[in-house]
Amino acid sequence: VRDIFAACVREAGITGPAFTGNDVNLAALAEHRHGAGRGAQHLLCVATGHRGVGGALVLDGRLHSGSSGLALEVGHLTVNPEGRPCHCGGRGCLDVETDPLAFLTTARREPGPEESLLKQAGDLLRTEYE
Repeated sequence: VRDIFAACVREAGITGPAFTGNDVNLAALAEHRHGAGRGAQHLLCVATGHRGVGGALVLDGRLHSGSSGLALEVGHLTVNPEGRPCHCGGRGCLDVETDPLAFLTTARREPGPEESLLKQAGDLLRTEYE
C-alpha cells in the first residue's frame, strides 16, 4: 500500500516523502506536531468513529506503537466478559459493546438504511435520554 500511495503522490507532482499508517496514529502525530497537542511532551489520543475505538500514544515526541505495532488498540479490551462476540474472537470487547448497531439493538430499535448507524444512535440518545 505504501508503494502505491507513494507512486500516486509522485504522479500528482508532490515531492518529498509519503507516509502511510493507521488513521488514529497519524491523527495523534498531527495533533502533537501541528494541533492541540503542539508543544506537549506526551499526547494520548482516543478516537471513535462509525464503528470501533482506537487509540494512539505519543511519548517524548515519538509514536509509541508497542512491540507488535498494536499499542493502544483499545477496541479489543474486554469490558463485558458475557457480552457480544467480537470479530477478534473475544467477547464483550469495547468495539462491539460501544458499536452504534449494538446500542440500537439494545434499545430495541430497528436501524433503517436512510441514515448512518452513528446518526441514528446519536439521535436516539438526544431524543430519548436527555
